[in-house]
Amino acid sequence: GEVDVTAVAHSMGAASTLLYMVNTKRQGQEHGLSRVVLMSPAGYHRRIPRLCKLLGPVINRTLSNWTYTLSIPSPRARDAATRLFIDSI
Repeated sequence: GEVDVTAVAHSMGAASTLLYMVNTKRQGQEHGLSRVVLMSPAGYHRRIPRLCKLLGPVINRTLSNWTYTLSIPSPRARDAATRLFIDSI
């Protein structure tokens, strides 16, 4: 028979659950979840804290001199990666 599955996820788990649901639907498949509770999904914020706006560029310039730089070609992927990074700070 059919199984009633409820997913409850927070932060990175909530973001991962949301991505899973969207990607399975885009592929024409069912995600198999009957209910989902997403609490504070990582990367989905209405505003960026002022400290992150001020220190982000400085940290980026400083670290880019000493670390390997990852290039993300897609604008949407860059936006998602930026939001996830900001959420982790």
